Amino acid sequence: MIEAITDRGEEMFSRVMRCAMRKYSQKGQGFVEYALVIAFVVAIAVLLTVVRPDLMDAVRASFDRPTAVIDSV
Repeated sequence: MIEAITDRGEEMFSRVMRCAMRKYSQKGQGFVEYALVIAFVVAIAVLLTVVRPDLMDAVRASFDRPTAVIDSV
């Protein structure tokens, strides 16, 4: 009888641990996917500024215009 209780306890503990590990695994997967997307965007931005240095000036100018309008108000 004690063995049956112990076996059920071990089985229940095993189920709880699998459920917990699955949750943490999915959470970690989401973090890794987010980090990969950020790294991809940064890599593209760096690549574009190296290949086309005038692109940085164009982006800066596009932000300078609205800033100037806001400052003049």
